[in-house]
Amino acid sequence: MTEGKDYCDRKINLLKSNYEELIEMASKKKNIADEAGMVLQAKLRESSPGT
Repeated sequence: MTEGKDYCDRKINLLKSNYEELIEMASKKKNIADEAGMVLQAKLRESSPGT
């Protein structure tokens, strides 16, 4: 019985760890996308004719 509980505990810890890594990766990718968006907006402003 304890083997099953230990297995489940390890599985839960693995899933929690993977979830935290996914959240961290998604956050980094969002920051990169935000920075790229800002660069593109700045380039658009530079290339648009002034009024």
